[in-house]
Amino acid sequence: MQAIRRSLVSATRNPNPNLSTTTVRCFATSDESSVRKKAAAILDALALKP
Repeated sequence: MQAIRRSLVSATRNPNPNLSTTTVRCFATSDESSVRKKAAAILDALALKP
């Protein structure tokens, strides 16, 4: 779970060129704040799981 959280947080800061094309396209076409909001929403959802 922590690894997922770290990878999501690092992806919002510095998109990894090794990520899939779809993921990179998502980061490239979204402005940074919306990507951060999406990542924050995912992290919140993960935090609610036991």
